[in-house]
Amino acid sequence: MIGTRFPKNDHDERQYALAADWCDYNRATIEDKGDYYEVIALPLPTLAERKEKALDLAREAFAARRDAVRWVDGYGYDCATEDITNFMAAYTPLLVAGEGLTQYKVHLPSGGKTIVTLTADTMTHVYNTVRASQFEAYAWYETVRTQINDAQTEEELASILREAGIITADAGNTEITP
Repeated sequence: MIGTRFPKNDHDERQYALAADWCDYNRATIEDKGDYYEVIALPLPTLAERKEKALDLAREAFAARRDAVRWVDGYGYDCATEDITNFMAAYTPLLVAGEGLTQYKVHLPSGGKTIVTLTADTMTHVYNTVRASQFEAYAWYETVRTQINDAQTEEELASILREAGIITADAGNTEITP
């Protein structure tokens, strides 16, 4: 398909549309050459561009790890930013008082959510468990980020992303493209 030309004044719109679709999946584009359009290959991304894409993928994976529901003593606790704010709003009065009860919405193992009554000690246990697991997510990200920045080849970069679970070995395409 590379090199295919379409005269501007007399070309088959269906063939042009098929070429455009082909370009979308094959790192190519249709370029205006004056009297005609021509299918040309796009240059491969540089290692630096691939690293930027890899960092984007790592940030997405990190956010998913950081914000995942944490299961503590049979209940699931949401950990996205707004959920942490809600948790802290319920926990802070107990923390200040050093005792007491509060109601909080949790995930059930069977699915769905419910409201349970939690003690100050239980809230402290959940807080410490979630905090530790989120620190693990931050440490994971820093390790992966450093490895990505230090990668010297496309193969090394793909290997880092596979080992980190960001891409899979069976994805069929290990090329990291912007």
